[in-house]
Amino acid sequence: MEGLTKQQWEAKLADLGSELQRMGITADIVILGSVPNILQGQPSRTTIDMDIWNPTSQFDRPKLAQAASNTGLTFDPKSTIEPTRPYLQVVNPGLVQLGTFEAKKIATYGGLHLSQPPAENLIASKLCRAEQQDIADIAWLVSQYLPDRKIIEKIIKTFPRQQRETAAENLIYLDSLTATQPLARPKARRAEVKAAHKMFASATPPKPKKKR
Repeated sequence: MEGLTKQQWEAKLADLGSELQRMGITADIVILGSVPNILQGQPSRTTIDMDIWNPTSQFDRPKLAQAASNTGLTFDPKSTIEPTRPYLQVVNPGLVQLGTFEAKKIATYGGLHLSQPPAENLIASKLCRAEQQDIADIAWLVSQYLPDRKIIEKIIKTFPRQQRETAAENLIYLDSLTATQPLARPKARRAEVKAAHKMFASATPPKPKKKR
């Protein structure tokens, strides 16, 4: 199954955004999987599908499905998939996990507004499977964002047991990829990492004081 390149996805998303605008509606979509990497410039990466994280996305399902159909995209297929037709897949927590995050806006195409989770959440999610392409995606994320391992660990700890145990075991791949990376982060990433630490700190109840 041949995937779409960055330029091809941008063209498809521009058509979808224009169609949504023509219909007089907007869709605020949080994407995961491979398309965030593709749109941010991961070399040679292609995919036939774009994953939509349902819990934090806001869209009118029937209207988005119609706009997708009008622009040559299949919307949320449940069984048969045409091998050459790109599709949008709506994803709910289950086998796929992302943890808590504050989405970052990455692009606007007419009525289509795209956001993505921080790199730490994308990496934690990919560690639940850690197949060859997942490792390649993680390597690119590491090179671009210099992720914070402690945040990734905290995200993994929020996953259900099966995904938590698998992702924790697969942290060895992350360690091998980060061993040769520089320690300095760009200013924007430092602020993002600091905000993530603060978010997890506020979500963690204080430890009870020991009785003397």
